[in-house]
Amino acid sequence: MGNGDTPWAANEPVGKSAAAADYRAAQATRSAVVPGDPGDPGLRPTRDEGSFSLTGEMARKLARDQPPDNPGPVPAAPAVTAEWALWGKETSETAYHVLRCSDGVFSRDDFREVITRYASGVRDRLPQYTVCWIPSAQGHHAYLGVAIHELADPDPARSGGRSRIVGGREVEYVRLFCVLYSEMAKFAVSYPNLVELVTGYQLPVGNASPIRIELRAASGRHRTIAAQFRVLAENVAALLLTTRPVCVLGAEGTTAEDRLRFIELVMSLLPYGLRSRLSASTWASSTAQDLKLRLFFANAPRDDGKTSHVTWGQPEPPHLSGEYEAVRLYLEWLRRTGSGAAPALAGMTEPPMRFTRENVYWLVDHLPTDRSVTETLEELAQNLRTADQAAIWTGVERLTRHLTSQDGRFKAIDREACRQVIVRRGMLKRHPALSQDTKEGLYSALLQLAFDTPFTYASYCEVERVVGGPPRGTLRKVLLQLKFSSFMPLLLAARAEPTFRDDDLAAALAQVHVPPTEPIDEVAQLTGKIRPEHRAVAYDFAANYLRSARDAWSELKERGYLAETLNDLFPRDLEAQRTRLMETLRFMYGGPLSQSQIDDLFSDSRLHLTGAFEQAVLSMAASRGAGREIARQAAFARLSNAGFEDEALLLTEGTTERYRPPFRERVRQLPRRTVTTAALFFVIAAFVVYLLVTAAYH
Repeated sequence: MGNGDTPWAANEPVGKSAAAADYRAAQATRSAVVPGDPGDPGLRPTRDEGSFSLTGEMARKLARDQPPDNPGPVPAAPAVTAEWALWGKETSETAYHVLRCSDGVFSRDDFREVITRYASGVRDRLPQYTVCWIPSAQGHHAYLGVAIHELADPDPARSGGRSRIVGGREVEYVRLFCVLYSEMAKFAVSYPNLVELVTGYQLPVGNASPIRIELRAASGRHRTIAAQFRVLAENVAALLLTTRPVCVLGAEGTTAEDRLRFIELVMSLLPYGLRSRLSASTWASSTAQDLKLRLFFANAPRDDGKTSHVTWGQPEPPHLSGEYEAVRLYLEWLRRTGSGAAPALAGMTEPPMRFTRENVYWLVDHLPTDRSVTETLEELAQNLRTADQAAIWTGVERLTRHLTSQDGRFKAIDREACRQVIVRRGMLKRHPALSQDTKEGLYSALLQLAFDTPFTYASYCEVERVVGGPPRGTLRKVLLQLKFSSFMPLLLAARAEPTFRDDDLAAALAQVHVPPTEPIDEVAQLTGKIRPEHRAVAYDFAANYLRSARDAWSELKERGYLAETLNDLFPRDLEAQRTRLMETLRFMYGGPLSQSQIDDLFSDSRLHLTGAFEQAVLSMAASRGAGREIARQAAFARLSNAGFEDEALLLTEGTTERYRPPFRERVRQLPRRTVTTAALFFVIAAFVVYLLVTAAYH
């Protein structure tokens, strides 16, 4: 590679009972912020209006006790091999050079030439990323490279033996990873995915072997970039076909990672084979000399007379003169084809492809026609039956490109067609022959195609129907990474594994200030739509979460002690209602109910009295003989609530006349004249008896 012939291109409840206080204390203990627990800020979920989503770390924590899908050996995932080099300087050195490199096909001089060729000036912020191509020469095939420009991590355990400061100045290190173009093209690997896969390799001293990198699905952030900047990416792709370099301005407030995703979005709108001639960077100096980059970001225009400029967030149509008629036709095809363009172009991998006018004319004459999403799904379903790892990975990548090319839109009719194929072919079921990473990528793509986001309770029920029960294993893990419309589908997905603890989810919801009343109110609103097998899980979690409220006593009374909600959820199961109502009453009042507490319960106008509530109160009454009085109060409450107040009063009076109080109380209630007459009668009778007895003895 060092010769001159190398073919480079230019380019609480508040104190109502001791039980309430004890419960609140227990909740506080469980929710204490301990590193690694859900209360840890690093595990907090995020919440948009009307939706919930967990951070990746929180989702992994909820899946921590999940059993593996495969009881046997885990199949190997598709992989690529990367040559590598580390550029920088040691503590005692003044000049930058290749510190160490792999002992594969490239020499130190080869790596030095690649790194220096694509130098793009001083960077004021790190990290930054560069992507490049290395042509076939000296007996090796063409390679694609990604370079990570960064400072050494302050933690020595994570720095790979590098010094952050040398000679009083921070050192900009470059980690370069090069993969065969043929391997990249076979699996349609994207630049952000490759960077994500190699980031953990710090290249320490001691091992010079090339790195085997197992492929896995990339993060979903790329879809957000695609939705926001699709039109701008189409413009940039067209400008690149003019063979002029393109500079993106005004992106200083954007992360380097999002700039790299934009570069990937642009290249997904060109044949994959053109990556064998692409060099691009997330940042370059506008004053750098002999800049050999086709696409780059900068903070000022480059005054060289040959660079095209676009502004971040301003997708103005490019000015294409008559000499660029083929480019204009290509841009029209991109916009007409929409989401089908990227998957079709990903299949155009055969070099030679170059950024030349002749190649543009050829490209316009050979524009591809892509298979529909449903056709891709059918093919993928067939490959799943044969467990062809490489073909499955390629199919997943094609589906991902369909998704990332939607510009944020996916028609309901398309989604329904995809869902029908996925359901009919059982694609969401377990696939034990696949590697973990392949399964994660597969399930992620299928769920995004079949179901809209935020993920709803109805969608969760459909997933259960398709897989024949609660989603477990890898499918559950992927589900937990979605954005949910409410707590219901999130709870059920988490509870799909028996080892899950409600406390983890409750703490996570509390961290994003989900009101304690929200879950129970949702359950109350959906009672008629919640499947019977989900009702106990949903109610028990929501009721427990409500008890964490600062004034849970008032909230429970406001909702009639949840008697109506329970009656709607378990209309034919009085025992399920009674036991849960007893739990609520025990939480509010502590122990057995006194007569005054029972009076308080039945006199509450917010109570929707049910038979189960009456039985729950009877079960908790302190007096064994309270049943008759409870029945009377229950009858009175039912008549009053039904609008029969007069009849309720008559019932009360009639019940009082039939009621037989103690003897002393009955005597006390007799009129005074009656008592006097009776006493006189007894005195006269006693005197008569005395006279008769006396006469008998004489």
